[in-house]
Amino acid sequence: MLEMTLLFSDICKLLDTLYDQCIAGKPDQNRNTIQRWFAYHRDLINSLDTSTGAALLSTLLPARRTDRVYYIQETRLEKIFARSQRLGASRVRELCRYKVPGSGVDLADCIYTSLKATVRGAELSPSTGRRENKKKLLPPRQSRGTHG
Repeated sequence: MLEMTLLFSDICKLLDTLYDQCIAGKPDQNRNTIQRWFAYHRDLINSLDTSTGAALLSTLLPARRTDRVYYIQETRLEKIFARSQRLGASRVRELCRYKVPGSGVDLADCIYTSLKATVRGAELSPSTGRRENKKKLLPPRQSRGTHG
């Protein structure tokens, strides 16, 4: 008999689908997607023991886990991120786009965009030495020619 297992990737696929529907402006499809997902996995979910069932619920509803909620609100998280990335004023303004009503983005989207746009994040590598990374972060030195 082949034993079926609910994989973490199955949950990730559900969450990706829901996210894609929201981004595409079709959040009304989410309810149907969730119902189909649970109907498809019903037998598997019903066969879960208590601890595995709790793990599933914890994955789907992380805010319900009081031991995993850190009470860092968006504004504070935004400041922590901006400070840790040493963002300038214009980049901080872009990071704050989630505050604009109707922008269609949340803080996570803005952080993702910021990280994607950050050249130093793409160029720096943990396998590269500290000195090489420092060179990448600093602007090139101006040549010392004669003026006149």
